[in-house]
Amino acid sequence: MCSTIGFIGPGVFIALLKIMPRHRWLQLFNDISTELELSQQAGFLLNMQDIAPQHAGFLHGIASSAGTLAATISAIGTGYFVQWSGSSQAFLRVTAGLYFVTAIFWNLFATGERVF
Repeated sequence: MCSTIGFIGPGVFIALLKIMPRHRWLQLFNDISTELELSQQAGFLLNMQDIAPQHAGFLHGIASSAGTLAATISAIGTGYFVQWSGSSQAFLRVTAGLYFVTAIFWNLFATGERVF
């Protein structure tokens, strides 16, 4: 549940940022999006304990490494994408879409059953 809220919530508020780019509540929407995204971490990290209690540290290390690599690539890629598209609005659209696709993927394939 935490992960679903953490994926759908930011997607909704980022979509609102796209719809209202110069709204006076822009910072509030951005803050709410960030806070909701943090709830996703609670579900994600707890899920590692559920599926592999003996190997949760190893799984966390792999996930953190992949996340760090993705963050590095996306930080560089964001600049290129905004420069290529000419505005940050297209980037907000892609980001909101990725949150929604991730929520669907998580709810279809994530499990709480012990795997390892």
